[in-house]
Amino acid sequence: MVLPNRSVPWFDVLQISPDADVTTIKRSFRGLLKQYHPDKVDALGTEFKLLADEKTRLLTWALRSGLKHVEKYHGGKYHEKNNT
Repeated sequence: MVLPNRSVPWFDVLQISPDADVTTIKRSFRGLLKQYHPDKVDALGTEFKLLADEKTRLLTWALRSGLKHVEKYHGGKYHEKNNT
């Protein structure tokens, strides 16, 4: 198993601002996961599936890191912006 490259900040992996809110973090994760999910490249062979799997692990790590960042620095457990 190859571990994600954590030398890149979580917000760069998700292609968002470091002060992004939970909604933005999750939206970016879902959009990128749609592009890089291993099932999307299943027909291309094992090598591409392994690369997609690594990218998925990196995205998951970035999501978790971003949510922890919001919890630590913005209070509460993964609070989303309340638009009311």
